[in-house]
Amino acid sequence: MNKFLTRLSSLMVILALALLLIPQVHAAPPAGDITFGTMFTPRPNLTDGSGIILVPRSFEFAVQITSTKVISKVTVKVENFTAKMDFSTDASCHYCAGYITKIELGAKSQNGLKKLVVKATDINGYSTTHDYYVTLGDPDHPLPSIELTSNVNVFSGKSFDIIYKLRNASLPIFGQEILLNYDPLKVEFVSAKSMQQNVKILNKNTLYDGVVILKVGRMDITKNTDSLSLIKFQFKAKKLNASSTTTMYSIVSVLDDKGVKLNQLTGTDNFSTINIIKK
Repeated sequence: MNKFLTRLSSLMVILALALLLIPQVHAAPPAGDITFGTMFTPRPNLTDGSGIILVPRSFEFAVQITSTKVISKVTVKVENFTAKMDFSTDASCHYCAGYITKIELGAKSQNGLKKLVVKATDINGYSTTHDYYVTLGDPDHPLPSIELTSNVNVFSGKSFDIIYKLRNASLPIFGQEILLNYDPLKVEFVSAKSMQQNVKILNKNTLYDGVVILKVGRMDITKNTDSLSLIKFQFKAKKLNASSTTTMYSIVSVLDDKGVKLNQLTGTDNFSTINIIKK
């Protein structure tokens, strides 16, 4: 009997040691429901309506976040800068808060698009991130806009060019998506070519009648450019029974380094009206 108890005691010790050696599995924090709202306008904000939020090297950044659980911590990271964001809750929304902090970009930070990664964590340890974008630029330079130019009068059956220009460009641009609309009953798309050696057309889509979509690569602009001719679109006026007028207009989106559309460039000259004259 004593031998049996001794063996049983030894087995229990071995079992206890084995249990200690088994890796402990820690449960993941329960999933929460954190929603990021629209970015508040940074201060100072140099936007003039062109769609780009242009900021200096030191600016205040604010967002609104809602959650089903109480938020315990919010941080923002841009390049090598990371900061904890201060917040104040809204009395009308128990788990709704506005977050604001001051962003300080170093002297070595280059002008151009900046991604701000905001991370929110609730009291249960659940966290998630959301990306916001601003453009670091020189406040003394106007923001870029777009322009289409062409011959006003074109004979039916003849080819003509539409020139896409970028005006007041003073910042590096990761890429652009250029959407050019035209009337396929009156004109026919022929080609699109880059007019700058260092600007490449990465993709061309002509699947839909009346629409040409181009994706243009990165532009490394180091000084202000009043007017830069980028793309030459060639069209051919169709032979019509009578003289007619047609208008082409463009929609241009700025792309990030992964090709994701961020915002639109605008301009009062983003259309071109052509008089097609019957021969």
